[in-house]
Amino acid sequence: MRLRNRLFPVIGLALSIMAAPYLAGQFTHWLLSLTDPPVTWHLWSDYARVMHQAGYAAYAWRIRLAGGLGFGIPLLVILACVVTLIRAFRAHRALRATLRFEPLTTVSAAFRHGVVLARGIATDHSVLVVAPNARRALQGTLVPTLRRAPGPWLLVGTPEVIAAAASQTRGRPVVRVAPFGHGHRWNPFAAAWTENGLHLPVLESLAERWFPVTDPRQRLLTSHARQAFVALVRAIDDVLRHGGEVVIPAPGDLQRFIEPLSRDSRRSYLDHLIAAPGISEATRQALQPWCALDDKAFARVSEALRGGLGLFSRPLADAATRGNDLAGIDLTKAVVLFELPADMQRQARPLVDAFIAWWRHATRDVSHRRLILDGLDHLGHLPVLLDGDLPYLATTRRLSNLRTVYGRDFPALLQRFPCVVMQTVPDQTTAEAEQAALEAYVSVHEPHRHPPTRPATTRDLCELKADHQLVLILPHSIPRLCRIPTMRYRPATLPEPPDGDAMPFPRSLAGLLASLMAACSAKAPETPVTPSVTAYDSNRRCDISSGIEGQPAFIGACLGPHRFRLPVNLFEGQAGQDDDPRRLDLVLLWPELTPVPQGVDYHDSTDMFLSSVRITVMHLSRISDEAYPGRLGRSMEAFDSQKDHPEYNLDLRIKGDPVYGLTPYYADFRRLVSYYERRYGFASQETLHASKPDGHHDWYIATGETGFPLTFIRCNVKSVPDGVKLVNGRIVDNPEDRRRSSCLHLFLLPKYKAIVEIDYNRAVMFDWKRIEQKIISIMEDGELK
Repeated sequence: MRLRNRLFPVIGLALSIMAAPYLAGQFTHWLLSLTDPPVTWHLWSDYARVMHQAGYAAYAWRIRLAGGLGFGIPLLVILACVVTLIRAFRAHRALRATLRFEPLTTVSAAFRHGVVLARGIATDHSVLVVAPNARRALQGTLVPTLRRAPGPWLLVGTPEVIAAAASQTRGRPVVRVAPFGHGHRWNPFAAAWTENGLHLPVLESLAERWFPVTDPRQRLLTSHARQAFVALVRAIDDVLRHGGEVVIPAPGDLQRFIEPLSRDSRRSYLDHLIAAPGISEATRQALQPWCALDDKAFARVSEALRGGLGLFSRPLADAATRGNDLAGIDLTKAVVLFELPADMQRQARPLVDAFIAWWRHATRDVSHRRLILDGLDHLGHLPVLLDGDLPYLATTRRLSNLRTVYGRDFPALLQRFPCVVMQTVPDQTTAEAEQAALEAYVSVHEPHRHPPTRPATTRDLCELKADHQLVLILPHSIPRLCRIPTMRYRPATLPEPPDGDAMPFPRSLAGLLASLMAACSAKAPETPVTPSVTAYDSNRRCDISSGIEGQPAFIGACLGPHRFRLPVNLFEGQAGQDDDPRRLDLVLLWPELTPVPQGVDYHDSTDMFLSSVRITVMHLSRISDEAYPGRLGRSMEAFDSQKDHPEYNLDLRIKGDPVYGLTPYYADFRRLVSYYERRYGFASQETLHASKPDGHHDWYIATGETGFPLTFIRCNVKSVPDGVKLVNGRIVDNPEDRRRSSCLHLFLLPKYKAIVEIDYNRAVMFDWKRIEQKIISIMEDGELK
């Protein structure tokens, strides 16, 4: 700050003190209407001494008022000058250099772990280093810290950073994970795989990390992408087990099965996958919500999956995730180096986040562990940084870059770092952006301070020398200036682990993928096929031109051997039936249960989307007439490997009193927690996840006179908010809670040997009977006899 900005308050302070007695005398002269005595410095004090005498008692209040005004006004000026001086000197402290620096030997003390900064600053915290120069960050922060770090640590960085860090391992075992090179192999799906089946909570947690919600507007798309991700992994695992291959599904397997979804025949491809041999009934149900999406949403979910798994189309990345070489290594005593080329850091974000979460869980009982991230702004949005308690050491090229990467989670990220180190900036524009980011950092940690503290000005950042840095550590909001410690080091060359046997693409998956591609590429027969009610060919195309002459608002459709004439705006996308003659995708709007208006996309309106009732009618041509009545019952039966799992076994649920004519079977969280404690331990992440309502469902069942279930509804547990409100009989968004509770509603249409799947908000579950009756009415009224 300039000298005049401090000099003027000092002058004002002195003048105010000097002028106060004279100003009091002047007010005394005016209020007492004096004419003879001149105004002097002691005029007010003379009258103040005699105002208690009888002759002056009537004027005492005027004398007091004169003193209050005469001394009160200068006092306000004095306070303003003092505040101005405090602000001036506090801002100037940022440029006051620290003469003594932290010696390297003290970092090894038990109470000091972290960046070598300055004497008197505790560094056993998470530290964010803003360093435009990567080599200076290596010499001044990473290398000195790693040399003295006592506990296990994980470093994610480029090959240059890995080579520098390898020189500081001091004989400890080193684990090198290199998805784009030669290193130890690691399969992210290994944590969810068991001999008896996949552990779904772990797989769902992995999906949450693979597809984080970075934009609230994409919450629904992200939810569908997670569900599809889990369902496809389950499908691949089913095929491997059916083929007798005891192999953990790999991300490369998932990428190969997702790649065909970029074609126009993606719906047909997914339908053939659902019908493939070996796919369990539970997996088919898990895939159905994806199939029930309209074409626009289906394509967007497919693209999201392809984008999240495109990394594994590279042969090196595929090979590096097809094994699990870390299974027999004690990570509590090892140094783990996760190597990423600079141009692949952003694309590898899901793999990095999943690996950090896995390493954090593997070293949960070890103290003094540390996570080091080089180039945080290049790694993309890492949810693991927002929900963990690890001490972090992270570097970033710009603090302002993290605002772009993390968006609305930027304040939460800054909250994780009680210490920020700022190094030099190249130009004025960058300095202004960094100053704004620093002010945001202080406001996050001091939300109640008004006005907010300015830790450093643009000029401070521009004048920062190349060998100096500003260290800001809470609870102090003023940074300290100190030199950047340097250390000489010789980059080490890590020995490459011996290559294990290459794991080829599993034979059963290769055969299934080839059959799916062949089925989707098969051309429809050129000669027309005459419809027959007695004999039905599942490969036959429905003649959509029959029976609609002169009716432009209607279009023909087929459901197995049955033919219908239905309103065109009743279909998803308002384009009629898809290529599959065994399936109808329809949409109604609640509460009227009428089709979407012609030419209107219900995705464009939030209220219309929330009111949509999405319907899929499937003809069950592949099961016998005798097995058809028990179709819903099999949907609720647990597999042998799931008999003791309270989520899938109806007998392990809590039966409640009838609700809306349905018998509820609530999730038993006591049994869920007990199950996970027995299987994974008391303090495991799986057990903690089991106690949360997200990811669990309540069941509602209606049974007929024959004893077979007629209706099965699966909804989010009742402790999860609806996310919507009913206002005047209509659904509106509830901004107070962005979570959504939905229901998957199944019932049978015996007349057409079909099953109906309905997806809607849980807030309208009470209207389930009228929804079923409306669908039956639509089918019967539209059938061509």
